[in-house]
Amino acid sequence: SEPRFVEAAWKYLGNLREAMLADPTSFGRLLCAADTWLDGAATAVIAGDIEQARPLLDELGRRYEPTLSVIWSAPSGPPPHPVRHTVAGKKPLDGAAGVYLCRNRTCQRPREDLSALDERP
Repeated sequence: SEPRFVEAAWKYLGNLREAMLADPTSFGRLLCAADTWLDGAATAVIAGDIEQARPLLDELGRRYEPTLSVIWSAPSGPPPHPVRHTVAGKKPLDGAAGVYLCRNRTCQRPREDLSALDERP
């Protein structure tokens, strides 16, 4: 999520644009990366203990959200190093897990449900 890496990825996608358009079946994974980029690299951070988070995680498992990254952040203990910046400051709501939907490195206010996923940019 560092800007220099995002810029490098976008440049790489741009350099291969014509090849991907000419032969999309050869670039399946790269096209998925482009789709993720166009969706704002959406990430749902679920902050709360496992009992609070389980219903939200279960609902996410039933949805088709191919470009969404999901991070569960337990309130106890430090977050894993690769996601520490993403989950920093994300707290559970009062008595419920909080869902923070982030796109383009900006997170919305927390909600108790996944309704933010239905609001496409």
